[in-house]
Amino acid sequence: MRNIDFGPPLMKKDPRYPAKNLMKEEKWLSAPACKVSTIEAIFLFNQAAVISSLDIGNHGSAFVAVMVCKTGSNEFKDLLPQVSLMSVTDSRTGKNKNVVRMLKKEDLCSDTRDEKWALVKLVCSQPFNMLAQFGLSFVRFHSLAEECQEEVKHTTQELMTFKKQVERSKTNRNM
Repeated sequence: MRNIDFGPPLMKKDPRYPAKNLMKEEKWLSAPACKVSTIEAIFLFNQAAVISSLDIGNHGSAFVAVMVCKTGSNEFKDLLPQVSLMSVTDSRTGKNKNVVRMLKKEDLCSDTRDEKWALVKLVCSQPFNMLAQFGLSFVRFHSLAEECQEEVKHTTQELMTFKKQVERSKTNRNM
């Protein structure tokens, strides 16, 4: 993924933790003590892909939503409608702010999960504690093609191991 311009000009963010950090699996956070309840970022994938699952590492966000868009369009559609990452009590006390949600294909919206998307918008909100910094620790998008490639790679490795074992047993018999 690569970062592209996003958000209204008044959006406050922490310069130490910008949205582009998510590309390096580092934190993306709101500006300290800025009293905003929502932050958002838009990313462009290197290549349009079907998103089959995603992993979200929270850092104090009460809610997160993931939206997707095709290149050349400005209409974002829900891939993952707003989901809760923290309870109201946890949000106010700052407890359990670093949870991980691993979302499968079944968790994603049925009308968008099977299409290829080029843009993804992340929207984090924390309406229960306006003084705390919030955002995400990481986000990972998975594609079926990626999963299939890993499966093929694993199967190929198993076949190569089996082939070596067969060759060794033939060599041992010939001795």
